[in-house]
Amino acid sequence: MSELLAKSATGSNPPQPTAGESAKSASSARFALNGNSSLAINLLHLFVLSSFAFSQVLYDHISREPGLVTKYVHNMRALLVLVVFISFVLPLILSLFEVLIGVFGKSARETTHILLVLTLSLVLILPVLNRRAANVFVLALLLGAVLTWAYGTFPRIRSVLTVAAPAVIFFPAVFLCNSPATRMLANLNSGATAAGKPVPVVMVVFDEFCGESIK
Repeated sequence: MSELLAKSATGSNPPQPTAGESAKSASSARFALNGNSSLAINLLHLFVLSSFAFSQVLYDHISREPGLVTKYVHNMRALLVLVVFISFVLPLILSLFEVLIGVFGKSARETTHILLVLTLSLVLILPVLNRRAANVFVLALLLGAVLTWAYGTFPRIRSVLTVAAPAVIFFPAVFLCNSPATRMLANLNSGATAAGKPVPVVMVVFDEFCGESIK
């Protein structure tokens, strides 16, 4: 009888987790909540980070040395193709890679997203630390790891990237509208157009015209 009562008490009151197990479970749940978001938001963040890591840096470099681009880009259409590739095709490739990894599961996709964020953070940090520190790559790796951890832990950091989404359009628009490379190509194209369609010159030759008749 006592054994039956003991089994009944055990079945009605399942064993409670310890304080350590509860804290561990709460911590893992919080990390999953903070580091987890919709696929669309994750892809948007890749576009924003790519804009700051690639687009802004490349456009600034081209604006400071426009002659590097005009050697290979000869018209505005080619420049537009270059801008589309830098601002949209590169982040699209990263986004498609994350989507393809998502076939293996949500956890694999989120891990890939964090690694992509770390890579873009390194690309963003390295130019800032260039020639200012001895161990540049090690320092950039540490800073990138801290930024990536903050990105995966604090929702406000992710909100900053979401708010910065207009940068995806802003950087290429400013470059195309106000860049020395754009103005240089426009001048070259206008000069080529003028050379291709010269002003007609008419020459009148008076053959066998007697000069005495003018007098």
